[in-house]
Amino acid sequence: MSIFTDNRFDQNLFDHEIANLHDYEKNSLNSMRYGQSSADGSAIIGRDNHIFIQGGSNRWSQQITGNAVIADVDFDRTRRVIDSYTTECHNRDIDLSIIIIPEKDVIYPEHSPNCHDIILQDRTIHKIMNEYPSVHYPWENIIRHKHCGLTYHRLDSHYNTFGGFIVFNAVLDSLNISNVSWDDIYFAHREWQDDLSIKWFAKKFTRRTLLENYRETSIAQGNPLTGTHIKFESNMARNDDTIVVFGDSYSWNPDAGLSRFLLYRFKTVHFIWNRNINWSFVDRVKPKAIVVQSAERFLIGGLVRS
Repeated sequence: MSIFTDNRFDQNLFDHEIANLHDYEKNSLNSMRYGQSSADGSAIIGRDNHIFIQGGSNRWSQQITGNAVIADVDFDRTRRVIDSYTTECHNRDIDLSIIIIPEKDVIYPEHSPNCHDIILQDRTIHKIMNEYPSVHYPWENIIRHKHCGLTYHRLDSHYNTFGGFIVFNAVLDSLNISNVSWDDIYFAHREWQDDLSIKWFAKKFTRRTLLENYRETSIAQGNPLTGTHIKFESNMARNDDTIVVFGDSYSWNPDAGLSRFLLYRFKTVHFIWNRNINWSFVDRVKPKAIVVQSAERFLIGGLVRS
């Protein structure tokens, strides 16, 4: 795997941009204090130029310590949803993968102020997995490859292309589909606005991104995001298979979104920013598989919220 060489290139690029940040706004992450919160309290500075989500309506900081867990009513609804999805997919002979994306803090607790002087406790994801071992949580997959290179963006809450690649292969495993090699993925570099650094300064940074060797069609616009429906098409997979992804930004992101990775194994990928499966749409496109994806912090309100 050539990730070692690739990661050095990305790291040098990042270091260069950080070093020149003062020319933009006389501001630098290196001058910010560990533990400093953004003005709106939604982000916090960690070590090694990492920024993390803090608090918010999902009470993520409290979830980490075990002081905020899913309510019984939301857990019961989640059980009904998982049971229903499993039954409906079985009746249609459609493969189903439910995958939960680990938060950046639980991958890099050594850098996160949210994890300072605490022992990570069992969280909502563990409660769900205790009852539904078929729910996938690729924490171990990412931790196992963490030494190879950075898996999440430093200035963003999402995984980067390497983290996305690991999650992509975890999904393939869950669907009993052969993995894709890192050396077979096509990349480019482009500027992107990180979702956490913007709390301090509006500067775009260059990041590795999946090469846009596919067709992208907007089927429906969200308000502002939930409800978004995008159709991706490519000939990379050399088959006529279709997959539908019901998820959030970890499946959508243009640089490393799961939906875009899946084009390496499916000719057509539909991404719908929602975890409520639209069965009439499913029956119309007749996919080989369905993926239901959620960020871990959202689970406190249930896999599908009321």
